[in-house]
Amino acid sequence: MIELKDVQTVSQISKAGSIQLAASEMGLTQPALTKRLRAIEDRLGFEIFQRMSRGVKLTRLGEFFAIQGADLVNHAQDIEAEITRHRLGEEGSLRIGVRPCIQSSFFRKSLIAFSAEYPGIHLKVDTRDAHLICNAIRAGQLDFAIITTGYDDETGADPVLHPSLKFEPLLSMPVSMVVRKDHPVLSAKKPSEEILRHPIACETPPASLHRNMTKIAQKKGIPFDGPRILVDDYDFILRLVSRSNFWTTVLSENEEELSRRKQFEFLRDESLIPPMTVGVCARKSWTMPRTAKTLVDTLTSNAEAYRI
Repeated sequence: MIELKDVQTVSQISKAGSIQLAASEMGLTQPALTKRLRAIEDRLGFEIFQRMSRGVKLTRLGEFFAIQGADLVNHAQDIEAEITRHRLGEEGSLRIGVRPCIQSSFFRKSLIAFSAEYPGIHLKVDTRDAHLICNAIRAGQLDFAIITTGYDDETGADPVLHPSLKFEPLLSMPVSMVVRKDHPVLSAKKPSEEILRHPIACETPPASLHRNMTKIAQKKGIPFDGPRILVDDYDFILRLVSRSNFWTTVLSENEEELSRRKQFEFLRDESLIPPMTVGVCARKSWTMPRTAKTLVDTLTSNAEAYRI
């Protein structure tokens, strides 16, 4: 069995050109280094060095051993360096889940900044429904997720937050209702109430959002049976809203982007749709590495302008 220290010993003797000089550089006596070299040669079954009147010279097999051994040492050093980077969190991968409604300008900006700082980190971003994302976290398929919780369930009653998961709030974001510019609710005295009479298209929101709107609609005698269309393709939702009486919701940080389209109107009524809490969801047993914390801090910083 070839050991790295054998290769290093041979390399140092070869560079020094003599056992005596190599022993001095290694802090050994000449007899001790000679004994070590003989033990290596006995184990390998061939002479590594040809003894000369002045110094030593690699034999043909010794030269092959030294060249291949140097590659072996370099490879071992590369492995050690990569392990160190992994341990420090500078290499490896992060598997992140994110609600499609949060996949916005500040999220994309954060990913670009993070990737520039940590090019060795492979990022996998999953943008499915919150329930599916949280199931993936529980199964160990994702490390953590950036999600939103419901309004009356932020202590963990929301079914998204399984007892095995933890949720750490980062910030609160207002939510707006989005309709096309000529939507009939805009001519009503109370548009935010009248909007409940029209179908909603949205991503799958927390069950508490449905309960909140249903409760208000019942008090006002307005029939409301929740979303008519559930889809995670937000571009599809916006196309539908722009061409029909459907409406949707959006985190207010998206308003600036949407307003440029000049085709949507934004309504905000916190009694109907209160702000949503954005935070990190992960397994309770998961310890956040330094790089993940850097990404979360970057997300929080870029969303600071939208904090209530």
